[in-house]
Amino acid sequence: MPEAFSARLQNLTKSVEAEAESGLRQNRSAAGLTQVIRKIDLIADEEIGRIHTRIAEAAEQGNGKNFDCEPGCVWCCHRTVYATIPEALIIDVHVANHFSDGEKMALDGRVDEYLKAIGSQSDLSKSRVACPFLVNGLCSIYEVRPLTCRGLNSINVKTCIDIYNNPDLAMARARVPAQDAIAEAVLMAERTALFFEAMDNRLVDLGRASHILRQAETPIESYLNGRDELASAKVYFPKDPLLAPEIQRNLQSAFKTDLEKSQPTGEPTQNDLARVSAFGNLFYAKGEFSKAMETLRGKSAVELIAKMNVPSSYGSEDEIHYWRGHATAALREFAAVDVNPEDAFNVLSMQVPLTMAYQGLDDKSFMKEYSETLFAKVHAKLFPRLVEPIDLRPIKGRRLRVGYLSQHIRYHSGTRWALGWIGNHCADIESYVFNVGYGEDPFSRKFQQEADHYFFLTRSIPENARFIKSLELDVLIMPDAHASARNLQYSLFRFAPIQCCAWGQAMTTGAPTMDYFLSSEMMEPENAQDQYTEKLVLLPNSGVCYPRPANERIADLSRSQFGLPEEPFLYIAQSAVKCLPQFDYLYKEISDRMNAPIVIHEHRADIGGVVKKRFEKAGIRTHWLPFVSRPEFLRLMQLCDVSLDTPVWSGGHTTIEALTYGKPVVTLPGPFMRSRQSYAFLQIAGAEGLIAKDPEDYISLATDRGRRQAASANLNADALYEDKTCVLALDEFLRRATSVS
Repeated sequence: MPEAFSARLQNLTKSVEAEAESGLRQNRSAAGLTQVIRKIDLIADEEIGRIHTRIAEAAEQGNGKNFDCEPGCVWCCHRTVYATIPEALIIDVHVANHFSDGEKMALDGRVDEYLKAIGSQSDLSKSRVACPFLVNGLCSIYEVRPLTCRGLNSINVKTCIDIYNNPDLAMARARVPAQDAIAEAVLMAERTALFFEAMDNRLVDLGRASHILRQAETPIESYLNGRDELASAKVYFPKDPLLAPEIQRNLQSAFKTDLEKSQPTGEPTQNDLARVSAFGNLFYAKGEFSKAMETLRGKSAVELIAKMNVPSSYGSEDEIHYWRGHATAALREFAAVDVNPEDAFNVLSMQVPLTMAYQGLDDKSFMKEYSETLFAKVHAKLFPRLVEPIDLRPIKGRRLRVGYLSQHIRYHSGTRWALGWIGNHCADIESYVFNVGYGEDPFSRKFQQEADHYFFLTRSIPENARFIKSLELDVLIMPDAHASARNLQYSLFRFAPIQCCAWGQAMTTGAPTMDYFLSSEMMEPENAQDQYTEKLVLLPNSGVCYPRPANERIADLSRSQFGLPEEPFLYIAQSAVKCLPQFDYLYKEISDRMNAPIVIHEHRADIGGVVKKRFEKAGIRTHWLPFVSRPEFLRLMQLCDVSLDTPVWSGGHTTIEALTYGKPVVTLPGPFMRSRQSYAFLQIAGAEGLIAKDPEDYISLATDRGRRQAASANLNADALYEDKTCVLALDEFLRRATSVS
C-alpha cells in the first residue's frame, strides 16, 4: 500500500472515530446513534466514490479494467454478512419505516429460511446462504447496508463465481484493495468509538441479529442501556484486534471533552514510572524489600505512595510487624507533605492495599487512617462533586437500581462468585455491571448475559465515574473493593446513596464512602463488627450463591508428568503469599509424619522466592511447581491426597473445587472472616470433621487418613452451589437500606 494512501487511511480512521465519539457523547440516544451511523456511511461512500471515479477514468483510457459488478450480480450476497450492532439496529429501523406490511412478512420468511439454512454452522466464512435482505437480485437495504458490504466490489466476476461454488477454495475475493481498505478503516473507527463510549462493539451475523431485532420492543434503547439482547447473534474472531486486552489497554480515544482533558486520567505518567523503576525491580522482581525502599529518597507523590507498600511474603514473624510499622510511618509522612493531588491520584494506580491483609493482623485502624487520608488529600480535593453524599430516592413505581463495579469483571477469584448474586436477584432489582478493568475474557460475557445492564468503561477514571453517577443508582456493590489499585481509586468516590463492599475484599476498606460490608453469618467470628468500619451485614450460610461450573476441561496428566514422585502428597493450593512464617512448623511436622512432600506453586520473587528460602531453612520437604494452567490445576487437585488450608487466610474457591473432586480440605479457622471461609464451606458440605480445633489437631487431621475418611464420609459438595437463600436475604437488605421513611 502506498505510503501516502496509508497515511490517508490513518487520518480517515481518527477523524471518523472523533466524529463518532463526539456525536455519541453529545447525544446518547436513538436519534444520536442513528445520526452517527448515517454520517459514517456518508463519509465511507464519499471516500469510496473517489476510488470508483479513478478506476472508471483509468478504464476509459485503457489503463485498467472497470468493475464487473452490476444489478443482478449477487455472488457476494450469498455469505454471512457481518455488521456492527448499531448498523443492525439502523437497518431494523429502516425496515420498520420503509417496508410495507407485505415486505416485512416476506422478510420474516426469508430470515426464517436463512436461520434454517445456516443452522449451527461453525465456520460462517464458508456459508453460501443468501442474505435475507436480497430480493429479486437486488439489495433491499442498499441505502443502509453495512460497511462490510460497502467495501465489496469486484473486477473479476469469475473469481466471485469460483468462491461461491467452492467454499473451501483458498482464494481471496477479487476486491478493489483501496475500496476494501477504506471500508475496513471506517469500520474500525466506528468500533473503536463504540469501545470508548461504553457500547458493545462486537460484530453480529446480520441474519441472526435481524431475527432477534424484529421481535424486540425498543432495541436501540436496550443497546444504549447496556442490555445484551444480541448475544446469540454475535460473531467472535480469534484475531479480532479490538477484543484483545493487550491492544485495548493501549488504545487512545480520538475525542476528549474539555473537562476530561483538564483532569487526571488515573494512570501514572512515564516520569512517575521512571522514578520508581529501580524500586519496582528490587521490590517485585527480586524480593529485596529493604534495598527497594532505600531507592525512594524524594518527596514526590509516587515515591511517598510507593513507601506505603508492604511485602507480600516474609522471612520471619518479626518482619511482619516491622513492615506494618514502616507502612504506618510512610502513610503519616504522606499525610504531612504537601503533594499535588493530581499526581497522587494517578500514582494510586500502583497501590494495592489488600496486600496488608496477608500479614494476618487486624487491619481496621490502619485501613481507616489509610483510606481517610487518601480521601481527604486526593479525591475530596480533586472531585468534590464525585464524593458528596447522595440522598436516597423514592423507589415506588420503579425497580431498585443496584450496580456492581470492579476491575475484575472476568474470571477472577475476587468477583466470579458475584455472578450468583447478579443472576438471582428478585424481579424488583435492576442490576448494572461496570467493568472498569483493562479487558474482557469469556467469563466477562457471562456477567454481560446475567446483568440487566453491562458497561465496559474504558475512558479516564473521572470520566467513567461521571458516567456511573449519571445513572442514578440506589446501591453500589464493589465485590473486591481494595483487591487492586484501580478498585481503590474507584472505591473513594460516591456513586450511590448506599455503597457496599463484599466477600472478595476480605478485610475492611476503612473508606468513608463504604457504608456496609456484605459477609457471611457462618464465616464471621463473634466480635466481627469490631474489625470493620462499615456496618456488617451477615447473609445466611456462606453468603455466596456459588454458580455451578460447567464441565471444565481437566488435563490428562500423571504425577510423573508434573515432576512429582509416585507417592502421596499434600497440596497447598493457595498462593504462597498465604504461608505465614509462624505456621512453618505445622508444614514441617505434617511432611515429616507422612514422609511425603508438600506441593506448592512458585510465584514472583517477592512471594515464592521468599517463602521457598524460608521453607528450605526450616527443613520442610517441599516440591515447588511453576504456575500452571487452569486444567492442570484441576488435575493436581484430583491427584493430591490432602489439600492443606493455610491458617489466617483460608481457601475460598479452591476449597469448593477440592471438595467437588472429593478431596479432603483440612482447615484451622482463625480470628478473621478471611481465615474462616473453609470453616463455613466444610460445614455446609457436611464435612465439619475436617475443621481442626487447634494446631495439634490440624497436624493430626492432615496426617491421619482414617480420620479424614471418616470426616468426609457424608461429604455433599452439591450443597455448596446455587444457594439462593443468601440472595433473597441480600435483596431484603437492599430494600430496607434504600427505603425512604
